[in-house]
Amino acid sequence: MEVLVGHSVYRKPTHTDRYLHATSHHHPAQKRSVINSLVHRAVTVSSEANLRNELQHVTNTLVNNGFHRSEIRKVIN
Repeated sequence: MEVLVGHSVYRKPTHTDRYLHATSHHHPAQKRSVINSLVHRAVTVSSEANLRNELQHVTNTLVNNGFHRSEIRKVIN
């Protein structure tokens, strides 16, 4: 197991990784905002050593919440 030193996003042990689902009846801008805010938080909080793992966690979490990988990649890139 690789130990990374630096900052990363903290989640409480009870955090469930549940966010606004992509198929919910909300305005598309609100759904895009879920992606934007999680990626922005990962980029601004995580050190460079932890950024890749954090973005992978965000991607997996968003896919589990119904978002398409292509939508997530657009924001990350």
